[in-house]
Amino acid sequence: KTRDEQLERQVRSLLNKIAPENLSTIAQKMGDIELASAGEMQHVIRIIFGKALDEPHYCQTYADMIVILQQRYPQFPGETEDAKPETLLRIVLNTAQDEYEQLPKSIVPTVEQVAKFAGDSQGLNQEMGRQKKRLLANMLFIGNLYLRQILASSIVAAVVGELVFKPQEPEELHVDCAVELIRSIGHTLEQEDKGRGRTLVGHFVARLKELRSRELYSTRCKVMMQDMIELQGNSWRMKVKREMARTLREVAAAARRPEVEFETVTVGVRPKLVVARQATTPKAANKAIDLGKVRRCAQYYADDGDADALVSDWRALALSTGEAQQACDELVDQACRGALTLVADVLCILNSESMVSRGNITVACDKARENLDDLSEDFPRAPEVLEDIELSL
Repeated sequence: KTRDEQLERQVRSLLNKIAPENLSTIAQKMGDIELASAGEMQHVIRIIFGKALDEPHYCQTYADMIVILQQRYPQFPGETEDAKPETLLRIVLNTAQDEYEQLPKSIVPTVEQVAKFAGDSQGLNQEMGRQKKRLLANMLFIGNLYLRQILASSIVAAVVGELVFKPQEPEELHVDCAVELIRSIGHTLEQEDKGRGRTLVGHFVARLKELRSRELYSTRCKVMMQDMIELQGNSWRMKVKREMARTLREVAAAARRPEVEFETVTVGVRPKLVVARQATTPKAANKAIDLGKVRRCAQYYADDGDADALVSDWRALALSTGEAQQACDELVDQACRGALTLVADVLCILNSESMVSRGNITVACDKARENLDDLSEDFPRAPEVLEDIELSL
């Protein structure tokens, strides 16, 4: 057997035994696995992601496992001398991005699937249903990673932006995914970033209200959007039938109270263990990227119009998803201040090369628009510049 096969068998054997009450034991055994390279660590993370998407009721448990493994797994040198080290966090971020980018535009059977289930319409419908459940589980897992401070608010905001803030009408599937993600993070996001999180949630809810009025969407989808709007208005309190993984003690307690099928809970709350860790861990200084290099990339393009050089210079920055958001924020802000030109062109090129996402640009524009009145006093062309960038999307 190859090393990958041995590793997969070992990891799956442990994950198949997982439950909330034995998480610490399983995570310790996972942490004891000797990893020889970043590739092996990536293989482990992909297995965990796959299990979380196939078993969404265990999303919280798998997200907790990643938090624990973050303290156990080593970091490995980057592929080149100048590249950043490969840490578990970086691999998780890349894996989350890869899984998200594989999101289909709609749940429509492919030619291969139609051929595979020829004459078996029930089997085809079950396969499409399984695929949709996996997509929604991806949103739920992303939300749980955010609640555990693995993913930044800028990343989840960018995902929502990609899903429903588009020039064209978003597919109903993407509305479903956006609602699943917003519901899983809304309560916590509203309390973050010194009010910016509340502004973001306000934008999300306003967009759902707008989409709800369109004839494009089914009654089911419109009711789902209305439920989401009312949930936010009700301080994220809702009645739920508990379907998440439970400990034996919780199962026994439920058996003693069989008549209680639903309970009222606040959804999207950060786990108690994370809150406790925040209270006991000194705050580290925020990581700052070299914004001077970011500005120079845009300035060089404005000087010579060389798109290939722009892409090459940007790639050399080796930005993570969160850092890409910081870079977009800086470019949009500097453009509004008149310090950089052709920023709309720069962002379009970078987006076409998948170096920044449409969601990154949307979030950056939203931030600039919040301060547009003040900016306009000193930089009268700021509204025009910002509009050009938004239209370029």
